[in-house]
Amino acid sequence: MTLPDRVAKALSSAPTIRRSFRHMRKDCAAIVMYHGIVSQKMETENWCQLHVDAFDEQLTFLQENYTVVSLREIAEQIVTGKSLPDNAVAITFDDAFRSIATLAYPLLKARSMRATVFVVTANSDSRQPAWPDKLFSAIQTTHKAELSFEGAVFGLRSGPEKSSSYANINRTLKTMNAERAMECFEALLDQLMPFEAIAPGGVFATLSWNEIEHLSKEGLLEFGSHTHTHRILSRCSLDVQRLELRRSRDLLRDHGCAADLFAYPNGTPEDFSAATKRLLQELGYKCAVSSIPGLNELGTDRYELRRVPVGADTTIEMFGMRMAGL
Repeated sequence: MTLPDRVAKALSSAPTIRRSFRHMRKDCAAIVMYHGIVSQKMETENWCQLHVDAFDEQLTFLQENYTVVSLREIAEQIVTGKSLPDNAVAITFDDAFRSIATLAYPLLKARSMRATVFVVTANSDSRQPAWPDKLFSAIQTTHKAELSFEGAVFGLRSGPEKSSSYANINRTLKTMNAERAMECFEALLDQLMPFEAIAPGGVFATLSWNEIEHLSKEGLLEFGSHTHTHRILSRCSLDVQRLELRRSRDLLRDHGCAADLFAYPNGTPEDFSAATKRLLQELGYKCAVSSIPGLNELGTDRYELRRVPVGADTTIEMFGMRMAGL
């Protein structure tokens, strides 16, 4: 058991201590970061795909200990000072996987919980995911035994080997200039042929525009931008960044969404810049969420909001610790 796990277990076994931390941070707003939800364990683990049972358990935890508000309310509080309930939390999903509709939404609806879904708008006509998930799916389903990339050979003989190879390759791609990264991505797909195409009902399928419009009209889900093609913005020119942000905004508006909430692809401090934030403000976005861990206070930069990251390995003990700001 790692040190964070031991700390989390200690906190979970001492609820008075955890409540004390939560009380001290009650004026801070939490924003939870989810991606996709799965109903069965994946052979090749993907951190972004959380089992539905764990998701259900976390929603129950939030229902019992927090007040769920919209991301828009948190953004308004930061800008205007408008008060929020103590221990306010917003729920967000990146990448707009179809499992949000099939698995997550029924659980949210049963609890009347609102959430924001960030859409990679180039994918909504085809149901295909963003390029990192296309690469993961190709690695997961290929029959090839190995893959060459940047002078190294990566094994693909088992689920754990595939998972490790994907993580290393993906990490390198995200450090590259956007054009170079896409060239390498296409070359990797060529090496992995044949692999199974992503089916409309598969784990990595994304929401269609019809589904987005329907869910938006239901009222609990709000849809924001995750760029047009999931390019990491700091690796793009300002002209490409503006195009990614404007095209995504306009497509969302065309389908009845307010399109003024944004999530950075990847979302680390290296993945956006002051110029990116100025573009967001210029194009009418009210806030932007990152993947930087933590809670948000009055005065937090609304174009650099922190989130509570949740993945396949997040236990309920770890979740409770992160929600307390630890």
